[in-house]
Order: sequence, then C-alpha cells, then structure tokens
Amino acid sequence: MQRILFIHHCLRLGGGEKYIKEICDFSLQHNIHPTIMIPNNLEEEYYDIYFKSKKIDVIRFKIFSKKDILRNLFSKDFYWNIYIRFLLNKNFDRIHFINLGVASAYHNLFRHKKKVFWHVGNAIQYPDYQLPFDKAIFSNVNNELICINPYQIEEIVKQYKNINCKVSLFKLFLNNDNT
Repeated sequence: MQRILFIHHCLRLGGGEKYIKEICDFSLQHNIHPTIMIPNNLEEEYYDIYFKSKKIDVIRFKIFSKKDILRNLFSKDFYWNIYIRFLLNKNFDRIHFINLGVASAYHNLFRHKKKVFWHVGNAIQYPDYQLPFDKAIFSNVNNELICINPYQIEEIVKQYKNINCKVSLFKLFLNNDNT
C-alpha cells in the first residue's frame, strides 16, 4: 500500500481543508493510506473528527528550531521534529503541501525526495498582487506544483520567471457535497 503525507496549517472549514478531505477519501478508495500533519497548531478542529472516523492519522506538533530540539528531548514534539527531518523518505512515497504559504514556511524542514505543492489561492489575496512564496519551490526539478486554475500558473510565471518544477492543473473539488 502506498502512503502519502499531507501538510497543512489547519483543518477548519475551508477550501484547502475540504480538498484534504476529498483527496484523503480518494486515496483510501485507491488503496493509498493518507496521513495528515498540522505543524504548530495543536487544537482539534472541524475535520479532525471526520478523519478519526476514517482511521486517518492527524498528527499535530510544534516545530522547533535546530537549537531548541535538544531542549525538548522528552516531548513527543521532539520525535516529530526528528521524524520530519530524517525519516519521511522511509515511510511516505510522496508528501503534499496544501497551500504555498504553508509550503514556504515549512518545506525545507520536511526532507523528502518527492514533494508536491498545491496552490489554492491567487495573487489578488496579497498586497500589490505579490505572491510571498519561496522561489526554491519552483526551481527544483524534483518538485511538482499543482494549480487549480490556469490563472495561477500565469501569476507564478509572471512573478518568478524561471519555473523548473513540473506544473499540473487539477480541479479542486471532486464532488458536490457541502462538507
């Protein structure tokens, strides 16, 4: 069975969160086991109960800087900080960052060969239409960027110019339910 990891900042009721629900359901139907990591947000939220009912692990933990890791040697957060830096390749076939803001903040900490970045917003959401994302996401040929509309691709190419990662389009919502 394949295993994939989704990294997001929350599981509240919203577009990116609904996508995680749908893609986890899709994954289970296709014999792929999903796991969700929510760094630096320890509160249970809207979709936690749903994922628990589907036996999908939701891992919430605090990320530490390298110098703070040893100070927290006996916390469960210590384990997850080591795990994301050194053990992801052994346990997951691929990792998905939902939302490029989350990806920009954390992608360097999550060491994995196959990273997928989901762009679920548009430049209009940001001051002066400037996307605040780490350009390293787009320059790595091993990364994949998935956009939900062609305008996002145009905005990224216009601002970042040299896009070396694979770029794909994918419809955000797979079904029509209101959950």
